[in-house]
Amino acid sequence: MNELTSPARPELARVEAYLAQVAILSITDVEITDAESEALTRELMQTIASLNSKLDSERKSEKEPYLRGGKAIDSDYGAVRDRLDNVSGTLRARLSAYLLGLEAVRVEHLRLAANATAALDHAGANAAIVAVEAAQPTGLVKGVTDRYTYSIEGYSDLAAIPLAFMAPDVVKINMVIRDAMRAGIAPVIPGVVFRREIKQTVRGR
Repeated sequence: MNELTSPARPELARVEAYLAQVAILSITDVEITDAESEALTRELMQTIASLNSKLDSERKSEKEPYLRGGKAIDSDYGAVRDRLDNVSGTLRARLSAYLLGLEAVRVEHLRLAANATAALDHAGANAAIVAVEAAQPTGLVKGVTDRYTYSIEGYSDLAAIPLAFMAPDVVKINMVIRDAMRAGIAPVIPGVVFRREIKQTVRGR
């Protein structure tokens, strides 16, 4: 048999037969009203988890030869693309260094223009502004564009930041939740309201 020919699918057939037998779609109409119906629901969930696990194992086994073929193709093309990316990365780094130099020149001439304006040195201010305009990337090549982005460099005065920009430390709050769950207790943080939820872990038999 050809490696990529679809093999027999016994688990798939088994699950399809099971779905037909229990009329799975009608289960959505079942209501859980007592301990007996709750136990039945849990048993069904466990059965479905087991079927799902076996079905997934069969799927992975059937898919494996396709994955191996895909990896071989990716490897052939990837080696050449990596070489292209290395060249492009070198060019990008050199262009970035050049543009950073232009930005430093621009910022410096902005400072000079501000100082000249404050000193009523109109000629000096005009000259500095001309230099600012000159310290711009050309952008002459269509398809290669520059996009200016901003990031936080630091904080000069935390007390001056408006309250709207402050936020609770969600990472630390989640750590408290994690530690409380490990200890089997409810998390408690003044000013924080916690909601208890319930989830099921289902393992097949």
